Amino acid sequence: MIDLHCHLLPGIDDGAQALEVSFEMARQAVADGISTTACTPHIYPGLFENSGPDIVRRVGELQSALAEADIPLSLTQGADIQMVPELVAGLRAQTMPTLGGSRYFLFEPPHHTVPVGFARLLFDALASGYVPVITHPERLTWLDDAHYPWFVDAARQGAWLQITSGAVTGRFGRRAKYWSERFLDDGVVHILATDAHEPVHRP
Repeated sequence: MIDLHCHLLPGIDDGAQALEVSFEMARQAVADGISTTACTPHIYPGLFENSGPDIVRRVGELQSALAEADIPLSLTQGADIQMVPELVAGLRAQTMPTLGGSRYFLFEPPHHTVPVGFARLLFDALASGYVPVITHPERLTWLDDAHYPWFVDAARQGAWLQITSGAVTGRFGRRAKYWSERFLDDGVVHILATDAHEPVHRP
């Protein structure tokens, strides 16, 4: 298996806070049958000021550390990119990294606020040759019957939807489980990912 959304890099966002935590998460991934993990720290202006070149460097350093620790997990780069107006420019400049250098990238809507310009930004990314992978829509607090069609329409227009595996199993509560099952029932889910942040509460 390949995990395309994981906060494995140590000390870079709200994920793993130390190398030992990254090691434990990596061991869990290997035990679960994951062979490759995309390290996707947050890029959230004003909160997590990460950039593509630094993420790529850190992925290389962690890959070397995993090899020295004899943990057989392959890594690639990416980022959980918050919805910002300069998104397409950042992708073009590679300050906002795509998944493994492909044209696919993780697109994170705001968690608690209905975004302005959601459809337009998705269209701009698609028109520029990129494929937004919308992360964990089932966990957005503003998701309701009125906004659910936003995501169905996005999927039909070429965006991808990524559901958190723990939401399907009920780890994030009944509400997230309901919406994840509804997306699955409607056939618009493209990826299940861990979105792991640490080994215990967000494994």
